[in-house]
Formats: sequence, C-alpha cells, structure tokens
Amino acid sequence: MLTLAREGFVKCKAVTDATKKYREESDELALFIRDACELGTGKDYFIAKKAMKDAYCNWCEDSGQNQIHTSDFIRQLTDKGVTMDER
Repeated sequence: MLTLAREGFVKCKAVTDATKKYREESDELALFIRDACELGTGKDYFIAKKAMKDAYCNWCEDSGQNQIHTSDFIRQLTDKGVTMDER
C-alpha cells in the first residue's frame, strides 16, 4: 500500500491502447471527419458552416448515427482544429 501511495498506479500499455481505441471509435464526429471530409490548409480548403452541417446531417442519416446539436457540432469541430467559413 505504501508503494501505491508513493508511486501511484502503473500504466498498462494494453489498457492505455484499448482506452484510446474505444475513445476514437466512440467519437462520432471524428468518424464523420474521417469518412466524409478532406482536410487541408490554404485557399483550396474551405467550407461554409451550413454546407458542413448539411454534409454532417446527411452522413448521420446514411450511417445511422445520432446528430449532435448544431452549437455542439461547431464547438467540437473547432476543438478538433477544423475551421469553417461564415458564409
């Protein structure tokens, strides 16, 4: 018990890898980005928010995923580094 208090729990690579895989597979927005988006930088890579949301709604319908609220959708995309045009 003293060792645990001093050193903490030991990280197990198998558990860490399984947790990472679970989180990735559970992240429906990441699946949408992977399956339906072409990411890049520069003037050739842009999309209007409405077009992105429409593509997401279509993807959800086609793949049987539940849609998240628009404000959550925009926030989560922004958190993932995706930027969209206001048009």
